[in-house]
Amino acid sequence: MRYILLFMTLSISLAVSLNAHATSTSTSTSNVDILILRSSDNIWTLDYKLHQPAKQLEFIRNPDNSRVKRWTPVSDNFKIIYQNNKEYVVTKDGSAFTHAAFTLTPTYKHLPKDYAPFSPFSDGGMLFHSGRLFACINSCDDSVNQWHLTLTIPDNEHAIVNGELVTKAVSWTDSNNGMNIYVGKQQPIVTDSFIALIDSGLPEKITTSLNSDIPTFMNYFEKHLGKLQSNSKPTLFASYANAKGGSSEGGTLPNQIFMHWNMSNLEKKVSDDHFLHKTLWFFAHEAAHLFQHVHPADDSQSWIHEGHADMLAAHALTHLFPDTTNYVTKKIENMKNHCAEGIEQFPLSKAADNGKFRYYYTCGITIYHAIELLSQKPQSLFSLWNRFQKAVESGEEANQTTLLKIADQLTNHKVADKMAHFINNKHQNGQAAINHLTKT
Repeated sequence: MRYILLFMTLSISLAVSLNAHATSTSTSTSNVDILILRSSDNIWTLDYKLHQPAKQLEFIRNPDNSRVKRWTPVSDNFKIIYQNNKEYVVTKDGSAFTHAAFTLTPTYKHLPKDYAPFSPFSDGGMLFHSGRLFACINSCDDSVNQWHLTLTIPDNEHAIVNGELVTKAVSWTDSNNGMNIYVGKQQPIVTDSFIALIDSGLPEKITTSLNSDIPTFMNYFEKHLGKLQSNSKPTLFASYANAKGGSSEGGTLPNQIFMHWNMSNLEKKVSDDHFLHKTLWFFAHEAAHLFQHVHPADDSQSWIHEGHADMLAAHALTHLFPDTTNYVTKKIENMKNHCAEGIEQFPLSKAADNGKFRYYYTCGITIYHAIELLSQKPQSLFSLWNRFQKAVESGEEANQTTLLKIADQLTNHKVADKMAHFINNKHQNGQAAINHLTKT
């Protein structure tokens, strides 16, 4: 399938206002205006303007203390401190303030259980995560869920904000987990299925896959899980930094899929079939998240959506790419083994508390695989999720109690109590616990 590169020529006036994805029931604003400036020489300046004096600003997302190291105060009287696993802006003399500015380090940084602040493109463009910038006067709580941001870019560049291409300064109200925003010169690709910004420096095998396989996955999931709940096309960002290291990162935010490769040997890796199959799984997993629509609020139940996305990836690969069948079979077996090791150390429900988030993927797919074996019905995974989503839309909680109750109905077995025990307890023999899931 061929796609036409559309050179979008929207002329947007200064300070365009966009509606971002404010989907939470809370509408309380932060009373902090966030101004972001990217200069033509890639200097990023961040300016916080407070609506009232405060002794500190607290950042809402605090996976580590890297702001302390990577953000430089413009004024000598300001500093960022790290206390009780949170980062704060304060003055050195303890005085209240209404304005604080910083220059940022615009390079890729892996953050534990969070999105990278910056994902560079090989031509100098940049993707940044708006949620990384969210801050609250004095302290953050659940009542604060909206932030007002303004982005200013160089004259010869454009930005993509919430699916819109803009060529001058843009303002918007952001919420929840924020979104990824592109700034640079590369033009997006527009297809019937999505809008994409694919790094021109990526190896041809990956760009070909992105152009053809992502639409294939989207069509497959839409057929089984329904259309996306959005009025605009999803946006795909794929960035690449030819840099030392071997990391890659991907994720989803509302109506967005993003992927970043930070490695110096990507050209060599794409010659290996295992790497290409792994990349396909990676694409399918992230595309699947777009179609889930409901997520548990409790991190300890993250197996619900992470395991489901992995199981969807397994289905999509074996159905759409039969040559990946052996890879998928071995991967599921390896994931079960990893899960078995984990639940011998602590309950799956405590994985996040132990800093072992990966078990939500491996034990999650193990649980879904067991449900499928018990149901003995084709495409039961899709039926399970569609029923789960309808139950949540009807007012039931988006949690494992609701999901496992539906699993009871789908399998005609009383599996809910057995699986809840599997999830909430440490097991002396992990493999035996997994095998017990499918015993009737």
